[in-house]
Amino acid sequence: MEGYLARHHYAGVPLGTQFLNQKATRWRNPGDANAFDIPAAQLAQFPAYYTAGVDTGGKHVATQPSWEGHTSIDAWSGPLHFFPIAVPLVRS
Repeated sequence: MEGYLARHHYAGVPLGTQFLNQKATRWRNPGDANAFDIPAAQLAQFPAYYTAGVDTGGKHVATQPSWEGHTSIDAWSGPLHFFPIAVPLVRS
């Protein structure tokens, strides 16, 4: 994720899995070109259920640590939108 503006992160679950309260889960469609795997080196920063899975509907469901981003759009519009706010904070 370093170098990208991530819109949000979540534990990806198979399509149709019931969402849980107080857990950041989202259906992870294998064909989604805007969903990316969280790098293994970064996983320690996220909740354990991102890698351990979740229990829902009486069964254990595997999760896929994921982040969402639209790299072609966010790489340009995100930084350009907020750069004027950050300029006064930048020091040489």
